[in-house]
Amino acid sequence: MGTIEFENEKSALVHTGDVTQPIARLYRMKDGWHAKLAHLHTGKAWFGPFESPEEALTEIA
Repeated sequence: MGTIEFENEKSALVHTGDVTQPIARLYRMKDGWHAKLAHLHTGKAWFGPFESPEEALTEIA
């Protein structure tokens, strides 16, 4: 499972202990929290919306 480290009220980093190698970034948008996987750089890297960052973490982990 990952750790959520909030950067500000609208974004957070998900990592497993090494912040230089994130799993994903979470972004607060109008319709909820969205996750973007760090290792993919396509439209398939995005997931969401989720009601909370914790819910997003459970879905992507």
